[in-house]
Amino acid sequence: MALLVLESASAKGAPTANETLKVKAWVTPAVIHFKSHVTLFGKTQAGARCKAAVQFPARFTSMDFATIRTDKKGMVSFEWHPWTKAKTGYATVSCSLHGQKASATVQLKVTA
Repeated sequence: MALLVLESASAKGAPTANETLKVKAWVTPAVIHFKSHVTLFGKTQAGARCKAAVQFPARFTSMDFATIRTDKKGMVSFEWHPWTKAKTGYATVSCSLHGQKASATVQLKVTA
């Protein structure tokens, strides 16, 4: 199984005044099947608040997820079952911590 990982940079420890908040995002499975179980993951600093959004082309369903706090390892996950006939879409994890914001976007590939 191939994994597509896009990031705004690495995520280690709490950001200092000279560092910026960074987010990595990936989805499993890498190729999504209609009505399958999909998980979007995010990794950043522990304690950050993150939300997710999944977007498909205009005529297909898109969704937003509630904001959650990362675990002590800086991980978050969002799960869903895509009921879409779209061939592609995008999932974004957006996080904030100590006034800083960062996001990472993953392109989704959907098969019938």
